[in-house]
Amino acid sequence: MGHGRALVNIDSKEDQIELYEKIVGENLSVRDTEQAVKNYHHRGTTTTTKSAKTSTPDFAKKAIRELTDHLEVKVAISTSGKGKGKIAIPFNSPEEFQRIKKMIIGG
Repeated sequence: MGHGRALVNIDSKEDQIELYEKIVGENLSVRDTEQAVKNYHHRGTTTTTKSAKTSTPDFAKKAIRELTDHLEVKVAISTSGKGKGKIAIPFNSPEEFQRIKKMIIGG
């Protein structure tokens, strides 16, 4: 809930989504998120103390939309400047976890 309260202070939906992906991808705390929002307003970026901002490549942006649509949950992808990255798929219950797992591996 605290993350959401901080994100609501960003006017641009695209910037909110970008910061959300960073929160999930880097497992930012509420305090780190609040600092990122503060930095956004002061400098126009979402840089946090944990790492410098990297823009999401086009292939990852497309994949976020496709995976979110397919799995029916908001998927986050974070990437590094070296071409590495990770995919975060949140779930809210053991049942939802099983549903997502079944969609990924089949069965």
